Amino acid sequence: MFSPDPEPHTAIGSCPADYVIPIQRAKSQIMRDTLDSLGHAIFPRMGVVEGQVNIDDVLNTDIGQPIRMRAPGMVQPFSVPFVGKEAFPVLGYLDEAKENRTGVSKASAGLNAEALQSTTKAAVSATMSGAQGRVELICRHFAEGGMKELFTLVNNLVIKHQEGQDMFRLNNQFIPVDPRYWNADKDVIVNVAISKNSDEEKIMMLNNLAGKQEQILQTLGPNNPLVNLQQYSNTLSKMIEMGGCKDAQSFVNTQVPPMPPQPQENKPDAAELLAQAEIQKAQVQAQKAVIDAETDRMKIIMEDDRRRDEAEAEIRLKSAELAGKYGTQIDIAEINALMERDRENIRQIAKVQSQGLFSNDNEFTN
Repeated sequence: MFSPDPEPHTAIGSCPADYVIPIQRAKSQIMRDTLDSLGHAIFPRMGVVEGQVNIDDVLNTDIGQPIRMRAPGMVQPFSVPFVGKEAFPVLGYLDEAKENRTGVSKASAGLNAEALQSTTKAAVSATMSGAQGRVELICRHFAEGGMKELFTLVNNLVIKHQEGQDMFRLNNQFIPVDPRYWNADKDVIVNVAISKNSDEEKIMMLNNLAGKQEQILQTLGPNNPLVNLQQYSNTLSKMIEMGGCKDAQSFVNTQVPPMPPQPQENKPDAAELLAQAEIQKAQVQAQKAVIDAETDRMKIIMEDDRRRDEAEAEIRLKSAELAGKYGTQIDIAEINALMERDRENIRQIAKVQSQGLFSNDNEFTN
């Protein structure tokens, strides 16, 4: 079931190693022959005249060791040229064939500096993504093939044989697990935690996502229907894990408690607003009526004062006329006292009433 390259109508699929085995055998044979050629070139075979040469000296391959001969020319080396350099292009061809069959090249592994130094970042990313795509495909075959069947089998065995509740650690928390209530036919999904994107691209994506979440939280508040604080904490935790820190709990709270509901303001309905408006309107009208009545009262008092002043002026003229004609002296002071007698009373009454009216303004305005 764990087949990296499943094939139809076959019980067991092929494996990328099957494509590489012939190439590896050929390379191994070529390397052995190349090393043999190098060995013959360094230590060539010797031709000796039997009985004229010390055989132990000939067999001694130490550097600088002499060979004892009874006559010159008794030892002749057989020169063997090194032919390994002709085998190097063949090795390069086999490496290229292996890369074509497996999809994994030196450029994708980041080993060929000469090929990467003049290549753009996008081209390097595309090359590495292509190689990682094949690795991801193999991982998904493993996940959907063997791992899914394996965990389904484990799930059935646990339900069948575990007879009670037990404690297990899950996400650094110990929780009780009771498989007796599980469904033996539940669906199993394997999460393949790899992708074609590099770690740098993943962190960049998480930074952009965190920025969008912060903008939504600032605009709509923590209780918006789109992003909550727990999802924002998950993004920060994933960024911390991508940065190489395993324990995200040391930096942020991975489990955010629910926010308490904010008290809603009791907004009056339309009927209450209309009733308040009618009350304010009635208060304004009543206040205006009181002010108008006071204004009329003041006008009456002022008109009375004007008439009294006219009468007083007329009396003074009459008195002067009578005194000129008949020499009669009239007591104007007494007449003025009689006229002023009621005027002062009227003013005091009007003052008290006006103070009472304007002191009641606060009742209307409130």
